[in-house]
Amino acid sequence: MVLACVFFAASGSFDVAINAMAIHLEEERGARLLTWPHATYSAGGLAGAIRRSDRRTGLARA
Repeated sequence: MVLACVFFAASGSFDVAINAMAIHLEEERGARLLTWPHATYSAGGLAGAIRRSDRRTGLARA
């Protein structure tokens, strides 16, 4: 239970850092960028989950 709390606290902190950096870049460049870091973070999580399930289930590999 403690490990889960630590993990989610770290995940939340990372999300705040992503937002802060994206807002800084938006102000610097004058372009809307906030959706890009969130999309890549989610895509990375999805890719990791698929990779992990592929190893456990023994599905076909490319």
